[in-house]
Amino acid sequence: MSPKTRFFTPPADLNDFGDELRDLWHRHMSGWFNDEIRRVAKNLPKDGCQFYNPSTVGNSSQEIAVPITWRGFPKGLLTLYDEDVAYAKAEVLATFGEKDAAGVTREPFRDPDGNDLMLQYRMQDEYLEWRAERDPTTGKVLRVTFTCEGPEYWQVLAKYDRPKLLDLYHAFVDPAVTWDDLIFQTDAVGGMNDGSFQAGDYNPRNVWNTTRGIMHLTHWANTLGAEIGLAGDATILRPGVGGEEFLKEPVRLMSCSGMGNPNRSSDPQIGSSVNSLARLGAYVSLQIPVGLYIDQVAPNVVTDERGNPVPDLFRVLRGNAGVPGHPDHPSHIVRLEFCAPAGRNYVLGDLFVDGKPIVTGGQLATHIHMKLVATYFDVGHFHNDPVQCDHMGWRLAAKRDFLENASIGDGAPEEGFEPAFSRCKAGTSLPTPDSPGRGRAHRTRQFRTKRHPS
Repeated sequence: MSPKTRFFTPPADLNDFGDELRDLWHRHMSGWFNDEIRRVAKNLPKDGCQFYNPSTVGNSSQEIAVPITWRGFPKGLLTLYDEDVAYAKAEVLATFGEKDAAGVTREPFRDPDGNDLMLQYRMQDEYLEWRAERDPTTGKVLRVTFTCEGPEYWQVLAKYDRPKLLDLYHAFVDPAVTWDDLIFQTDAVGGMNDGSFQAGDYNPRNVWNTTRGIMHLTHWANTLGAEIGLAGDATILRPGVGGEEFLKEPVRLMSCSGMGNPNRSSDPQIGSSVNSLARLGAYVSLQIPVGLYIDQVAPNVVTDERGNPVPDLFRVLRGNAGVPGHPDHPSHIVRLEFCAPAGRNYVLGDLFVDGKPIVTGGQLATHIHMKLVATYFDVGHFHNDPVQCDHMGWRLAAKRDFLENASIGDGAPEEGFEPAFSRCKAGTSLPTPDSPGRGRAHRTRQFRTKRHPS
């Protein structure tokens, strides 16, 4: 392959950046891809890494784009709860340091004296988040705003173009937003991979992006870095079961590799789709502009009380709608809103989805299709052997469709879990519930994700 530089444009080709920031974004993105390539390559023989940096590989004319899609409402909540309860749970902000609706406790952010900082995030982990606005008198839903913009983009803006960031908050959230509202008032350190911040740094989970508004993604797993890391991990082939050379089943693949969260719709779909391209022996990556996108909204979902579709209820606020299904005009939507058009004698909460009154944004999220776009070329170039599993899946005995990954030999992640599969890798049986390895019963679960610093 002959090196040929292409430019990493911002997600959806947004025009918020000036020339210097666009160049900085390109260098950041290229660095993130190179870091991921080095990490993946450690598990493979020399020159065996199939994941490539799309800005430096010279075969762009041969690339084939593959959209990967999933539904926007959190599958994990639907696994744990009845539908109406899941919709309600998704509307409630979770707090770092406290158990959330999925039973996960993410370590809190702390100040230099060790005091917990009450930072919050949305229980919406399919790379789509939303906020419903309600009539203060009737409680009816007036508007639901959706976003799939990663926090890294906003951290770059905050660091290098504060006036632009404020302008965007004023335009899309509230004219009353001040810079002081958006920053950490003290140094802060998060657990896991959540980063450290100094007083005066942009706070991605500020009040105008959580309790009082929505600007970009807040869930700790919803990042561009997680997208890149998941795609890179998924290019590693894993040993099959039942006589197959390679592992193919999506959730089992997630469990074997320890990548992402097996309870989401997004991660297994992304991981298995990318892995299917890697099994072709091709180079595999993500399409520029790299981002997470709203692909489309299912048509005729919202109706009146008689079941008649109600048109003109949503509009694209950032990004572009494209032409669904048209390869030359793909959708790159990163922000949209649902509300009744001005002058109508009804509000959104007077309408229906699936025959039920609209009382939460999650009812709409169920019908929003998300996507990222993978690319591949040079099928048959690689002939990699599968890499043995280093993780295994455990399922919650009380909710058998709810899974968690753990390193092989660590035992159950928490009391109440049992092995999910009879075999995790070719030739190796998993522990049984009666011999759960070393065990970690009663410990608080935390799903791991990658996060690249901006």
